[in-house]
Amino acid sequence: MDSARWESVERLFREAPERASGDRDRFVREAAAGVAELRDEVVALLTAQTGADEAFREIARSTGRLLLQSGARLGPTTLEHC
Repeated sequence: MDSARWESVERLFREAPERASGDRDRFVREAAAGVAELRDEVVALLTAQTGADEAFREIARSTGRLLLQSGARLGPTTLEHC
């Protein structure tokens, strides 16, 4: 991929999340102007980001549940009831 194409991918990848979720596909499709490789690359990056976001949210939830159990310590404080 040449540098101009990468700049286009990067720009669309940054701009797409600013759109409402229902408008992102249309935005990417129209902004790619019929260039399937550009559209596919941006869609792949957005999909990967969504998967990573979901994974990190689940890690945060799991860690929070472990940390916030009765008897857990947060600094000098011991949690009694959660």
